[in-house]
Amino acid sequence: LTIVDLEQGLLVPASIQGFSSLQIPPLPRSKLQTQKGDTLIVCMEVTKKCQKWKPSVDEWTPMASLHREHKAGCMSLFSGQPIVIGGRDQAGLHGVVEIFDEQTHEWIIGPTIPVWEHERPLSVIKVNQSTIVVVGGNLRSMNILHKQDMIWHPLANYPMQRWLLVCGLLDTDLILCIGGRDFYNRNQSSAYGLNLA
Repeated sequence: LTIVDLEQGLLVPASIQGFSSLQIPPLPRSKLQTQKGDTLIVCMEVTKKCQKWKPSVDEWTPMASLHREHKAGCMSLFSGQPIVIGGRDQAGLHGVVEIFDEQTHEWIIGPTIPVWEHERPLSVIKVNQSTIVVVGGNLRSMNILHKQDMIWHPLANYPMQRWLLVCGLLDTDLILCIGGRDFYNRNQSSAYGLNLA
């Protein structure tokens, strides 16, 4: 566990001894996961099946399945609803976006994100309740989606080709992305920030 010290510009190692442990029934690994309140939501990249887990129930409960496979896609919350973005399926790369509708308990198709040339996992950052940013695959693309217009808008390109980045929001307007892998699948340790102000 590492904490970012903004004032010093340092990454500081931290201990997890103060955290209490929690047992969750096992589930196959999937990159498509998010948390809404105390509920974990996981969708399988290949089978399209989705499930949720709450501590009070302590079991995985089925949800509606996705319309498409989203291998190497990403998942987050958008306006309080789970959203799954892009990836690939048997037909190839796609920019399909699916948003869970709490009223119908079904996944609905959202605005398609531009498709990338290379199959690499995406990173998503929740900026606020109604805005997300996606850092795309092996290319340098970054796109932002606002609830107001529901259109993907390009941002400044990421400085280097990277995928499997760890990205997050610092304060309210600085996106920080760390590490990842380069075009040749080599681990990288550089970090870059994008000021949204």
